[in-house]
Amino acid sequence: MLGKFHLKSRKRRTKEKHERLFDDNRKVLIHQTCDDIENESLQFRKDVEEEILWIAEKIPLANFTEYGNNLFQVKMLQKKNQSLQTEVDHQEMRNNVDEQTRIVDDVRKPSLDETQR
Repeated sequence: MLGKFHLKSRKRRTKEKHERLFDDNRKVLIHQTCDDIENESLQFRKDVEEEILWIAEKIPLANFTEYGNNLFQVKMLQKKNQSLQTEVDHQEMRNNVDEQTRIVDDVRKPSLDETQR
């Protein structure tokens, strides 16, 4: 009889230890996930700000309306225009803004499981 009680008590203590370890691991994982999300969000905001600055820098060049007074000026303006078009075509967005926006929105929306608790 004492052996069964001891065995049940030991099983119960082992189960409690496993539950505590699981809870501790879950808390650490949640903390790491929150940190990762915060870092991604910060990087997203930095990337968007850089893109806005890049666009603001290029807008005056794109809106330039001078045509040139001689053949040399026309050729120079055509080269500048071609350079600008190439730069715009090859502008590497550090992050796909639409995709990143969806990710940030998904993170901010509570999951179905969380709302049912």
